[in-house]
Amino acid sequence: MTAIKAGAVSADTNATALDGVSQQIFSYTAHILTTQDTPAPGAYSDTIVIDNQF
Repeated sequence: MTAIKAGAVSADTNATALDGVSQQIFSYTAHILTTQDTPAPGAYSDTIVIDNQF
């Protein structure tokens, strides 16, 4: 698992709005590893953890 921590000032939108009310947008990029095997068709799930600290 990879953890990425982004502070409010690194937001793509409203980086200086530190009021806890204004919307902030953080862009990200996901990559599919080309070395991994393609799984058989089926239903899959994953977990994403978002830790908000105020």
